[in-house]
Amino acid sequence: MAEKDAKPKKQSTIKQIIQIYKYTAKEDKALPWLEAGAFLLPVVIMVIIGLIAKWTWLTWIFTMITAVMLGILLAMMLLTRRADKVGYKQIDGKPGAAIGVLSNMQKAGFDFPQEPVWIDPKTKDAIWRGTSMNGIYLIGEGEYGRVMKAMDRQEHEIKGVTAGSTIPVYRIAVGHGPKQVPLDKL
Repeated sequence: MAEKDAKPKKQSTIKQIIQIYKYTAKEDKALPWLEAGAFLLPVVIMVIIGLIAKWTWLTWIFTMITAVMLGILLAMMLLTRRADKVGYKQIDGKPGAAIGVLSNMQKAGFDFPQEPVWIDPKTKDAIWRGTSMNGIYLIGEGEYGRVMKAMDRQEHEIKGVTAGSTIPVYRIAVGHGPKQVPLDKL
């Protein structure tokens, strides 16, 4: 009898949110207070407006449902931003961190391969080449001077293939130098 391929069980959305919250709360001690504030802010505002406007009971019910839903939305938006910040802080400075960020940009219309187009085996500096509707992007990770020289070579190769076209080539150096972009700003 052939074994059935057991697919991993999908995690429910609630369990994923709890897992993200626990992961973020370990590093971000202000998160519980900010989450409570983000949830309660619309509710408190609606209660104050309701008391001033002297709403009927039906208006109170619908407004409180809307306020709770808005509070949940604000809390989830805050959790997402804080979790991203914690995640970027943990991978910042490690080789290959840029591709972790770039792989999340696929839904925004960017296409970056998993493997870099250039890597220096000695220093672990790397360059990824990606495309979008706006042009070609070169993302460099490593020491600024070395990465810029390698990006010059990559851009020369691109211009050789796209000679005569007006396709722009954008450069972004990721890192900690004065001219480099930090990961959380990418």
